[in-house]
Amino acid sequence: MDIINLIKQQTPEERQALFNEFIKLLNQKREYIDIPERIVCSACQVFVDERDGTSENGDYIIHEVYGLRHYDPFMRKQIAELEKNYKYPLLDFEQGFLTNKGRFVGREDAMKIAQEQGQIIRLSGSPNADILFSEDLY
Repeated sequence: MDIINLIKQQTPEERQALFNEFIKLLNQKREYIDIPERIVCSACQVFVDERDGTSENGDYIIHEVYGLRHYDPFMRKQIAELEKNYKYPLLDFEQGFLTNKGRFVGREDAMKIAQEQGQIIRLSGSPNADILFSEDLY
């Protein structure tokens, strides 16, 4: 009898216990497939106007927002929600991208990653071919 049929014969509690043991084994042996870093979506870092405050060490307070395109309606909605917490509008700090590793990268690093992973479907026509635009990806 194959493993799937054996699992199907177990109670939900037994299946959950088996799953938990399997996860523990994976964590113990670190047998994960290391996937390469890829570009996932557009991202912007926006900062809080100094008149609304700074971090404890005096640096700007920076938020990240995400969307299909830079400053698309989805991204603008996130900014509008964040701005409810401040007196002054948020300011553009840096445009970049989010990777599948949860890392914000600037346009130049994003272009390198996207090229290495074969994600470029066309070049958007920017005079600077070293920076990535979401239009280059999709």
